[in-house]
Amino acid sequence: MKIVTKVISITLASLLLMTPIVAQQSQLDACTQANIDAKNDTNETLWVVAGCLFGIFGLGAAYVIEPSPHAVKLIGKDAEYVAVYADCYRSSAKRIQTTQAWTGCLGSCLGLLAASLLNPPSNQNSTY
Repeated sequence: MKIVTKVISITLASLLLMTPIVAQQSQLDACTQANIDAKNDTNETLWVVAGCLFGIFGLGAAYVIEPSPHAVKLIGKDAEYVAVYADCYRSSAKRIQTTQAWTGCLGSCLGLLAASLLNPPSNQNSTY
C-alpha cells in the first residue's frame, strides 16, 4: 500500500511540475504560428505602395489600421491560446505594415531627391 501511495504521489508531483512547461510551449507555438500567419496574410506590396504614393498619410494608415487574425484559425482553441495568438498576430502584422510603409515613403523621398539631383534646373539668363 505504501508503494502505491508513493507511485501516485510521484506521478501527481510530476504532472504538476510539467503543466507550466506544457503551457509555455503552447504559448510559444501560438506566437510562432501567429508570426507565420501574419507574414503570409499581410500584403507587403500594398504597404510599400501606400508609403510611396501617400507619404505621411500612408505611414499614418500603417500605424492606425489594426490587423486582426482570421477567426477560422482560432476555432476550437482555448481562450489562452486565442489571446496569445491574437496579440502576437497583431504586433507582427503591424510591424510588417509599418516597416513596409516606411520603406515606400523613404524610397519615394530618395527617388525624388535623385531625380532633382540628376535634373538640376537650367540657369537661363533672362534679360528684362
